[in-house]
Amino acid sequence: MPLKFRDVLIERPKVREIDVVCQFQHFAIITYAVTPERSAGLIPGRFRLDEVEIDGRAQALISVVPFMDVDFTSAVFPFPKFQMGQTNYRVYIVDTATGERGVWFLGTTLDSWTVVIPRQIWKLPWHPGQITFDCAYDTQAGRYRRYRMRTDADWGPVVVELT
Repeated sequence: MPLKFRDVLIERPKVREIDVVCQFQHFAIITYAVTPERSAGLIPGRFRLDEVEIDGRAQALISVVPFMDVDFTSAVFPFPKFQMGQTNYRVYIVDTATGERGVWFLGTTLDSWTVVIPRQIWKLPWHPGQITFDCAYDTQAGRYRRYRMRTDADWGPVVVELT
């Protein structure tokens, strides 16, 4: 049965004190197919890897998602606006209790002192890192002429160059 967005849309919840707003820049989703055994132990028992078949073999999908948070600020309070690089690492999963598909965030690197909030207060697997983008977007062609990103970090270092 084909899925339709209108079948799962929910009304946007009221903005709360912990909500933030921002724009994304240089957003990319880079997905790798890996043997399911390479992802063993990364997700809790209620979930299973959402596997796809490639060349007759079951594969799990892991994504690296780099981007710049631009004008990051509180949705409620008049806080200053921040700009910071962020890279999310995630694996695709199925909830065995509901059958719903989703993503399980393995961790995030963030190029900002604000990393202490999700890391210490919300106990999320966020880690500090220095993230730089070297990108050139051609608006007339509607594509990047150059996309390079680098994260220097103890956890989740990465170098990305897309062509």
